[in-house]
Amino acid sequence: MIKREELQEINEQAVSLIQKVDLLASLTWPKQLEIDFLENWRTGNPKIPKPEYQAMSQDMTDIRDHLEKLLSRLPSDDPLSQVTEETIGSYIDAISLIEQRGTARFGDLSIEVYGRPGDKIPGTQVTNLDAAERFRRVADSFKHPFVEEPEECLPARVVAEELERGVASMGNLAPKILVVPDLVAKAAASPSQVKLRDQTCFNRYDGPQLLVHEVMTHSLTAINGQHQSVLKVLGRGSPRTTKTQEGLATFSEVITGAIDIQRLDRLALRVLATELALDGADFIDVFEFYLENGQTPQESYRSTVRLFRGGIPEGGSVFTKDSVYLDGLFKVFALFLWAFHKNRQSIIHTLFCGRVTIEDCFTLEEALLDGRLDQPKLLPEWYQSIESLAGKLAFSVLNTAINTDELETYFDSISR
Repeated sequence: MIKREELQEINEQAVSLIQKVDLLASLTWPKQLEIDFLENWRTGNPKIPKPEYQAMSQDMTDIRDHLEKLLSRLPSDDPLSQVTEETIGSYIDAISLIEQRGTARFGDLSIEVYGRPGDKIPGTQVTNLDAAERFRRVADSFKHPFVEEPEECLPARVVAEELERGVASMGNLAPKILVVPDLVAKAAASPSQVKLRDQTCFNRYDGPQLLVHEVMTHSLTAINGQHQSVLKVLGRGSPRTTKTQEGLATFSEVITGAIDIQRLDRLALRVLATELALDGADFIDVFEFYLENGQTPQESYRSTVRLFRGGIPEGGSVFTKDSVYLDGLFKVFALFLWAFHKNRQSIIHTLFCGRVTIEDCFTLEEALLDGRLDQPKLLPEWYQSIESLAGKLAFSVLNTAINTDELETYFDSISR
């Protein structure tokens, strides 16, 4: 078994290397492309954007070589070494994606790393695409005058002030809240800061959602990972952890009541749009798909960019990261139910020790219990209220045992 000091040294060296590998930043499109596309679209002559990606400031080949040397020093018989190895390997995947930007190979690699909508949710015969289509049908049936997205436009600075109040409970570990231009997503989180996209309309639901999703999940798990004494790589989010991290963040929205039906509908739309693009739709086709499903021109453009960044806007090669949200949500929800039913809350506790996958939780559970893995420094408030959480989970189990179709038949019979 590897010595603790050597594993710590490998982790520290790995972190110094992988912090130079920023996949999402490398896929950024310039603001001018948005301005030009929307101007052309408004005149009835939309043109497919042709992004040019900036050269990386660091030599990715050199970083890969150093990471591979670190891999050669790791044994396979130790759980902490195993997670270190898989995290380093995932960053090598990220380097490969960066190197293949704008090519068909990028799309193939993306599917290998993130999967695709047609993949089955583990343990079921249901695909992510099936789940998205089913949810859209349910969402459509719920639409009525009392369930509508609020027609309001809160500036980013107002939401930033709300988040600043929310992070106060994190003390001196709280991330800074910044308003910045040119983000692809509405928000992005790291251990030290949460960025909000300027010149964007937010609504009343965004503040609570961003607090539990970006701050109390993404920033929190990264902070906890950074404070690991040995497993420092848990402070960095790698492609392999995306599904679990987005699933946990979305689950936190659900369990706290912060989520709204339009938000879930947007997540389902991303899955459908990904499948559409994989079937050959180009940038304009996907843009129009989002328009037809109620998004504004600006949000439709930005949603489409999320999908085609790194790929080929003419079609055939896309970034499939957005297809993991629903899959991750179902898996995290099922994990919570399983862990509470089996009295294995230590599995759930491991979920907050850093940026991990669900599989890592099982690998690292014993290390958490015997002290080789440090306890998380921060926990979200909803998880600390364990009795309330248990009650919500227990009700969800009871609810699945009730035949709602039979209840609907009963209500129909007494409806006037």
